[in-house]
Amino acid sequence: MPKFLCTHTVPAKAVTLEQVKQISHAAQTDKVVKGLRSFGNLAEGTISCIFEGPSREAVAGFFKSKNMPVDSIVQMDFEGECGNIVKL
Repeated sequence: MPKFLCTHTVPAKAVTLEQVKQISHAAQTDKVVKGLRSFGNLAEGTISCIFEGPSREAVAGFFKSKNMPVDSIVQMDFEGECGNIVKL
């Protein structure tokens, strides 16, 4: 299934860690998309995450249903960790 890098900008300190946890849990139980990893700094209002889904539109639909603004949703064609790069 395709993977997507998603970026979000929210007002600084407007989103709580509890809200992020709720959306993350919902992404684990969703029938269409699945959240894989999340990163962020809520004091600065920046969140990034990696999702799997059938399409960009499906991922966007998930975030819209959770009232989470999205700056970008980009389908990834590679990923890497600790210097190991893998083509997706």
